[in-house]
Amino acid sequence: MFENYKAYFKDFAQTGKGAEYSNGVFKINSPYGPMYYTPGLTSGYMSLLAYFPCLDSYIAYSINAAPVQGVHGEILNQIIPIAYNSDEVKKSNFNE
Repeated sequence: MFENYKAYFKDFAQTGKGAEYSNGVFKINSPYGPMYYTPGLTSGYMSLLAYFPCLDSYIAYSINAAPVQGVHGEILNQIIPIAYNSDEVKKSNFNE
């Protein structure tokens, strides 16, 4: 999906909350390097599709939950260290 992300997302606009936005995709500097993502929100559900170029990985999930601030960071803090089984990755924290 994001293989040629640089060609599609040249001009990101600042959101004022530490993120940038372009063509339906947000970009943030995560503890793992840049992260490109698009969140999904439907009444009673939350989802996320994220791409980490530095880890050469995609992560997607959907949960049955009402919107809760910080839930994506908490989920990513649990998923990524398990997926990469790396001490360096395990020390990272999305909520810092």
